[in-house]
Amino acid sequence: MLLVLLWITSANYNNNLGFILTYLLAGMVLVSSWHTYRHLAGLEFRCAPIAPVFAGHQAQLQLEIANISAKPRYQIRIDHPGSSALSISLASGERRQLKLALPINKRGRHKTGSIVLSSTFPLGFFQAYATLDPEREWWIYPRPAPVRIPFPATLGKKSDELDFNGFRPYRPGDPLRQIYWKGLAKKQKLQILCYEPATDFEHSAWLDWRATPGRDIEYRLQILCRWLLEAERSGQAYGLRLPQQTIPPDRGSPHLHRCLKALSQFPHG
Repeated sequence: MLLVLLWITSANYNNNLGFILTYLLAGMVLVSSWHTYRHLAGLEFRCAPIAPVFAGHQAQLQLEIANISAKPRYQIRIDHPGSSALSISLASGERRQLKLALPINKRGRHKTGSIVLSSTFPLGFFQAYATLDPEREWWIYPRPAPVRIPFPATLGKKSDELDFNGFRPYRPGDPLRQIYWKGLAKKQKLQILCYEPATDFEHSAWLDWRATPGRDIEYRLQILCRWLLEAERSGQAYGLRLPQQTIPPDRGSPHLHRCLKALSQFPHG
């Protein structure tokens, strides 16, 4: 509209300087639109998997942005729903790691939503934007109970049997019966067989919803969460019983996260 008014005024008064100013501004606008449109080209983005967190802690989306073009990129704005906007500039070939806070604090499974990149470089007349959908999900587990409550059942007992647990280099004083003689016969380095006590799964701990005190759903989930963490730290096998789901006894990080996800998906009261 401003250019049209300048052109009409210049034409009415036959003002050559007005024509020059009008065409100069028009040229700047056209060049600016091209630079703004091209300013987001040559950018690469990668999103890392989002680590699960407990309720009360804030999850973070780790984003890597790289400028693979031969020209620097200025005033790149990054927006994500609920997070503070970021504004960065990248030199040619530069990579940068960014962290976006995910504000949701309700237990369960969540998705990241879209990330919007925008820029008004160089003159602010136009805005170019691109929408990214990283398709990442993350889990928020129930908060562990702040006060320890005794287990509802005895932890699994160690059996007299031993499970093979790999090899280690021989050290002077190691018992001869644990030497891996077959490997020595194959001209391998002298190694020792390592064992660990086997877990008797028949006497594993069952962490049962019905054993949690009170009626508040979230508090009972917090108790189960704490029991799971303590059982995992003890190194014993444990199972989880919920009203609509039963997870058989096991141990290890994958089993722990499977149980914690089951708590996260428990219906809200």
